[in-house]
Amino acid sequence: MKLFTQLVTLFIGLTLIPLIFVGLLTYANTKGVITDQIMAQLVSIADIKKNQMNQVIDAYLADVEELALRNYLRLNLEEYNQNPTIELASSIEANIFDSLISSPEIVSIAIKDSKGKTVASVGDDYVEPLVNTKQSPAIENIFMNSQGIPRVLLRSPIIVNNSTIGSVEVVSKIDPFRIIAGDYSGLGQSGEVLIAKKNEAGDALFLTPIRFDQGAALKRIVKKDRTDVPSTHAVSGEEAFFLSGMVDYRGVPVLAVTRFIDRQGWGIVVKIDRDEVFQPLTSILLTFIVIITTTLLAVVLVAVFVARAITKPISQLSQAAGKLSQGNFTAAIEIISYYPSNEIGVMAKAFTKMASQLKELYRNLEAKVKERTHDLEKFELAVDSAYDQIVITNPDGLILHANKSIERITGFKLKEVLGRKVGSRELWGGQMGPDFYKKLWKTIKIDKKTFSGELINHRKNGDNYNVLVRISPVLDDKNRVVYFVGIERDITKEKEVDKMKTEFVSVASHQLRTPLTAIRWYVEEVYNGELGKLNKNQKDYLKQILESNERMIRLVNDLLNVSRLESGRVTVEPVLTDLVELIGTVVNECGILAKAKNCQLNFIKPKSKISKIKIDPVLIAQVINNLVSNSLKYSKSSGEKCSVVIDLSKKDPNVIISVKDNGIGIPSGLQNRVFDKFFRADNAIKSETEGTGLGLYISKMVVEASGGKIWFESSEDGTTFTFTLPLSGSPARKGEKGLS
Repeated sequence: MKLFTQLVTLFIGLTLIPLIFVGLLTYANTKGVITDQIMAQLVSIADIKKNQMNQVIDAYLADVEELALRNYLRLNLEEYNQNPTIELASSIEANIFDSLISSPEIVSIAIKDSKGKTVASVGDDYVEPLVNTKQSPAIENIFMNSQGIPRVLLRSPIIVNNSTIGSVEVVSKIDPFRIIAGDYSGLGQSGEVLIAKKNEAGDALFLTPIRFDQGAALKRIVKKDRTDVPSTHAVSGEEAFFLSGMVDYRGVPVLAVTRFIDRQGWGIVVKIDRDEVFQPLTSILLTFIVIITTTLLAVVLVAVFVARAITKPISQLSQAAGKLSQGNFTAAIEIISYYPSNEIGVMAKAFTKMASQLKELYRNLEAKVKERTHDLEKFELAVDSAYDQIVITNPDGLILHANKSIERITGFKLKEVLGRKVGSRELWGGQMGPDFYKKLWKTIKIDKKTFSGELINHRKNGDNYNVLVRISPVLDDKNRVVYFVGIERDITKEKEVDKMKTEFVSVASHQLRTPLTAIRWYVEEVYNGELGKLNKNQKDYLKQILESNERMIRLVNDLLNVSRLESGRVTVEPVLTDLVELIGTVVNECGILAKAKNCQLNFIKPKSKISKIKIDPVLIAQVINNLVSNSLKYSKSSGEKCSVVIDLSKKDPNVIISVKDNGIGIPSGLQNRVFDKFFRADNAIKSETEGTGLGLYISKMVVEASGGKIWFESSEDGTTFTFTLPLSGSPARKGEKGLS
């Protein structure tokens, strides 16, 4: 084998063997990491779903138990058992009818006497179930009504003096379970949440619609002998995770986690298709193959070059020796070091010196060119490697250059967008209103300033996505626009995470409010002596419990308010309102706190009358109350007397309301976070330990939803919060309800 061939083979072996080994090791490790991450995510989701199911079951049972504990209903039913009359039955029916119309989840209610005979019923889906022997509230069944709609049947005994005098039966909607099962957050395109129970044959019967079969509720089953399907394990009480050997009801291989709700005998399956989970591995494998192929070509070229560089001088020496033996002394030019003293060597030296000088000049020029080219390449590499989308256009918005991220974010290839109008409907833009784009172009082209903001674009496949955009004009020495540089960041996932957090806070707050209200009711009963006389220590303890309970309820209400405001579910109902009267009412409400803080609270009324304006008085009153309460709570504990001044004035096109205090102030380094959610300054925490950090956040959102702006100025001598409301009135907004 020739030396040239040996060197090429050695280069290829030394380069590719370690590369292939590292690639295979990376592939195996990546597969393990993906599996661990997905299973951890499935376990987390399964635990959350189980907890949510238990909370819904508790809520159902609490509702039916609350009906069974009503004194009026128990007294009427007890009297009816002794003397059944139409009047008593009608009275009972009227009582439960109120419960039916007050709860959108309840479809029908029936009351039975001690013999199991129906005394009164209201609603559309009343059923005659089996005789109940349970002595506590229970979910009896999930059944299909006459219209083919799944319903939940609940029952609770009605007990008086430890004796069962009848029962209450409630048929409710299955929507809470359907919502839990229908939430596929974190489960990609193929993941599902399945809720099932054993039917009479022992098979797994689905209780809710499923992602790929909306008609599966109470119809679709998985045979009990299908041990390769996670649903059969779930309804059998197994809580486990399955990495392999499992298929779903469609026969598709899956990764799955099971959970079991023991008191109902229901199973939960959280699963996702294996193909979707390991799809990234396919891309990694293809990328690896491309890298191997590219590297092989590069190594072959480099090996040939290096082998030739090593063998060529040897070959030339051999050829020169042959030519010298034949009298051809010109060959000495290329091997001058071997012939430094003869005439050919001297001539070769002269030519070599001249060539060396020219070569040196060329090398210096080439070095400068390389240096400039290298700087340009570094800049271009930095732009192309940026994770955010970067687009450069001419003054008319036609795309001149874009980095590689444009294909990842929009789906368009670079060659598809060059020379086309940036942000057009034919590309990824055009989703915002005309006023938005008018303002954008005015900012960057006329005002020649940087524009920043959030907007919605759409990908090549039609999917919408959220971006944070920053567009800056590039100006020449005559202040003319030469280019526009736009940087876009895809914030769709961040928006989805915020939405999930908001929905979680909303669900958690709703679930907390019911038990907190019940606690307050029971403690008040004991505190008021309903269960017997209390001594002073007992009443003090109960009073502290009530105060703590009230703080918890306020916190839950604040969390609910934040959730509703962030999701746009708060109703804004503007009515003509006298601001002087509204502020006066708030001042009166805060009078007790001002007195407790030994603080002087003043309201400076406007010199000229301000006409009534259309605002939501409940929302604006809460903003003013938040600002005044904060000023009172964070007053200085010593030194000059506490003073809080509320000022109302008019400056077209707005009215201006300010709250000024001489309190502890806000540290300058923290002022940019004042309106952040849950933020409280260090000095505020020391001054007033209790607080949620949500008041100013809620106030800012309410003011902006009402068409106004809010800001503040602060120093060691105190703080002034100011907000505006448009004289033209606040825009109305339809939502679920107002603030709690």
